[in-house]
Amino acid sequence: EWFSLVFVAGALFHIWTSKNSFIHYFKTGTGILFISLFVVVLGLSFLSPPKEQNGRIPVQKVIGALSSLSVNELAILAKKEPATVIEKLKTAGFQVIEGKEIIQDLTKGEKGQQGKIFGLIFE
Repeated sequence: EWFSLVFVAGALFHIWTSKNSFIHYFKTGTGILFISLFVVVLGLSFLSPPKEQNGRIPVQKVIGALSSLSVNELAILAKKEPATVIEKLKTAGFQVIEGKEIIQDLTKGEKGQQGKIFGLIFE
């Protein structure tokens, strides 16, 4: 986290030392065009991804569908042996017995744990 402050300090130092050039850009039409374009693109980067009518982002639908699969089904989808996946999940601390357990049930709906399981299976 502290390293980001170094980058911010560097950027501020760069702006300060180049302020005359920066001011010069605002005096030309091309400079104003490029700076305006940059501001628009920067502003657009803060917008949320498009949502569907039910308010969910498309990726959430995919993750929701994967979470409703059993460990065995997800292993087959990942082209892995179910027994290998079950052992890997047991080693990571998940309570898998036969592989019929649904991912959502294993994680009690916790998204971070679901991501961990997906990472273990699809690595």
